[in-house]
Amino acid sequence: MVATPIGNLQDITLRALTCLKEADRIAAEDTRSARALLSAYGIPGAGRLVSHHANSSPKALDAVLSAVERGEKVALISEAGLPGFSDPGGELIRAALARGLPVEVLPGATAASTALVASGFLARRFSFAGFLPPKGTARARELASLCANPDPSVVYESPRRLVELLDEIARIAPTRPVCVARELTKLHQEIVRGTAMELSLRFRQSPARGEVTVVLGPAEEAPEAPPRVLTEEEIHDARKRVEQRRADGMSLREATREVAGTLGMAPNALYRALHGARERER
Repeated sequence: MVATPIGNLQDITLRALTCLKEADRIAAEDTRSARALLSAYGIPGAGRLVSHHANSSPKALDAVLSAVERGEKVALISEAGLPGFSDPGGELIRAALARGLPVEVLPGATAASTALVASGFLARRFSFAGFLPPKGTARARELASLCANPDPSVVYESPRRLVELLDEIARIAPTRPVCVARELTKLHQEIVRGTAMELSLRFRQSPARGEVTVVLGPAEEAPEAPPRVLTEEEIHDARKRVEQRRADGMSLREATREVAGTLGMAPNALYRALHGARERER
């Protein structure tokens, strides 16, 4: 599994080039873009390049696996990026493993990780949704799930549907930050950040072209509620209730926790309030 550039032809590893040179057969999602890549690095493709894509027949898949079983070294490449990562390749990997064949993955560029880093959103975790369902309940359900996710989410979208996607996000999460990364690593790369509504207006005025990756930013954290301040009367009442529970056999910690719960405050906050009142009385 050989990762190929997502735009700039120089974004390919030395190891990937070595593998493509040494392969007995190169299975490509798009043979035209594969020829352009091989030609750029002086790698011959004649007699080695075969088609393998999402709609390849079981017979074509078997032909690739049979070549591996005969001892051939087969390199699989998608049109751009890492095969199997929202690109053809997953079925071939599963079939190869089921037949006990060795599978090796050569890492490289992916639009999802590139866009996520370029977005500037902090991400210890993120969700990758690939291409969403085109319409209907399935699309609405998946979008609602992504908008409810507190972590960043990455989506691939057609430039023709970009404004529609941004409008859908704006209706569900109007203040959620969004980044649209277009034509990543290419000459006309564009990375735009803002709310979904702001970007919807932007791309209505100037429609997007080329490959588009959308990063939905992390949910904004709700502001913390200010700590509750008890009146002197409430402190006096809370102290009486704590003392009563202690008389019933509870520890100070247990009694404070129970009374704090009835007041809707943290046990430590109640303890500090009672202790502060005691100090003021001395």
